[in-house]
Amino acid sequence: MIKKPTGESPMLRKSPFKHKKIIVGISGGIAAYKIPQLVRLLKKEGAEVQVVMTEAAKSFVTPQTLSVLSENPVLTDFFKNPQGEWNNHVHLDRKSTRLNSSHITIS
Repeated sequence: MIKKPTGESPMLRKSPFKHKKIIVGISGGIAAYKIPQLVRLLKKEGAEVQVVMTEAAKSFVTPQTLSVLSENPVLTDFFKNPQGEWNNHVHLDRKSTRLNSSHITIS
């Protein structure tokens, strides 16, 4: 006798990330090269992703790659433009549901 699978189909499950606003912060460590995959998976699950990265993180992954995957501009500088307008980190926090700071290293 063949048993039918029970439970919810993986295709029908509700994603815990759907409509969530997540900030991913990246610093200069070897683990930064894994971040594009994380961003891709979060987007696939329906999350809105904003990436913030340090200058050192650019040695491991480019802002352009993360911008394409997140569908948002990547914040890399304190200032938005030469006129001195700054990227308001408080505003980012108020808009987000979660924050993931990727400063781990892989050994």
